[in-house]
Amino acid sequence: MKLKNRTLKEQIWFYMAIFSTALIALLWILQVLFFDTYYEQRTTKDLETLAYKTKYYYVSGKPSSYYDTLSYNNNACIEIIEDNTSIYSSNGKRRGCIYVDDNVELSTNYILDFMESNLNSKNYKLDNKTLVTGIKLDDGVFAFINVSLEPTDPAISIIREELIYITIFIYISSFIIAYFISKHVTKPIKGL
Repeated sequence: MKLKNRTLKEQIWFYMAIFSTALIALLWILQVLFFDTYYEQRTTKDLETLAYKTKYYYVSGKPSSYYDTLSYNNNACIEIIEDNTSIYSSNGKRRGCIYVDDNVELSTNYILDFMESNLNSKNYKLDNKTLVTGIKLDDGVFAFINVSLEPTDPAISIIREELIYITIFIYISSFIIAYFISKHVTKPIKGL
């Protein structure tokens, strides 16, 4: 049956169903396909902010408790290296944290790369599991702030579960709205 042969009510319901389906498809595409990319970009920006706060604390001569608080509040790991020796490591080992003495080969690669780069800051992604931002604090003094990317998997499963409920809600509400709109629009026409 062609759309032209359908009643006005059926046409309104049909277009509302198309609109709802398009809206839900857009939600799923944005949340499921692009979540990891968005999460990584957002985390990289947050790491850069933490790096500049770390530099501010270092230049201001703040005690290590400031670094501890910064690390704890942002679920990040901070390590400060002076003359190739770690002078500060944030309290508590968290998932994804990398310290110089944990894995010398892995740590040395990005640490040496950053120290030899003569850049003020640089971002690294290690094994697709950890983001690291290196920042130069002073001559021969560097800070490395890192966070794990692993928590995205549980977050994505929670978002998918929520999207199922949102999908059901949008479909039900769109059909209810379509019913009332079609009833409201067709009532005056039937009266004629």
